[in-house]
Amino acid sequence: SEVHATRTVGLDDMRTEQVEALVDCDVLVASTNDLQTLAAVDPIVARSLARSSALRLRASEARLAGLAFQPVPARLATVLTELADHFGKVTPEGVRIDVRLTHGSLAEMAGTTRETLTKVSGWLRSEEIASIERRMIWVQDWDALLAVEDGTRTMPGRTSKVVVEL
Repeated sequence: SEVHATRTVGLDDMRTEQVEALVDCDVLVASTNDLQTLAAVDPIVARSLARSSALRLRASEARLAGLAFQPVPARLATVLTELADHFGKVTPEGVRIDVRLTHGSLAEMAGTTRETLTKVSGWLRSEEIASIERRMIWVQDWDALLAVEDGTRTMPGRTSKVVVEL
């Protein structure tokens, strides 16, 4: 199930938090002051917070680079491999991803439009690489999906990489 929650803190405080969960989960809300106090007295908490921040920054940078330099099929393949890593179950038919996502949500995760997602997912289905169905996603050919992700297998009419010359 998809959970959406947004909370705004005060009128003078411009911070807003938005959480979008793909599965049921518990959310802990802590103030910045409480985290700073805890980190000041517990080095394990301080290290964990620093590590978490570094991982989030690295993931954000990779996502931005993907949006700037990868074509949509590669971005969608990246999303599917990440979903498979977190939620996939290996079956004799392939990897089954039991996460309910709308085409709009999946398109947003891949940084594209629903229309483009539909075209790319149709190509993945016709190539028997992956099928995006209403209640689940199937990856039939993992190696082919990885080839789409790294740009060695491309959708006809789409380029594999953007070349930037300085």
